[in-house]
Amino acid sequence: MLKSACSNPNSKYHPTIDHIRPLSKGGQDVLENIVICHCETNQEKADSFPTWKTNNRTFQAKRVKGSRTAYEIFEIL
Repeated sequence: MLKSACSNPNSKYHPTIDHIRPLSKGGQDVLENIVICHCETNQEKADSFPTWKTNNRTFQAKRVKGSRTAYEIFEIL
C-alpha cells in the first residue's frame, strides 16, 4: 500500500489509523495501540472497546501480559 493512500478518500484502500483502545477510553497514542484499517471498518468500530462488532464479525482486544499499551485482537466465534 502506498503511503499516499492514507487518508485519501479517492484511494481504493482509503486506510485510516485506528486506536485499538480509543483515546476516549484511556488509550494512548503509541504504536502498540494503533492499527491501520479501512475507513468504513474504523467508523463501524468507533470507540467500542474491549469488544466490538465490525464487518459482521465480533472482536475482542486483550492487553498483552506485561504491557500497559499493547493489545492483541481476537475474533470471537
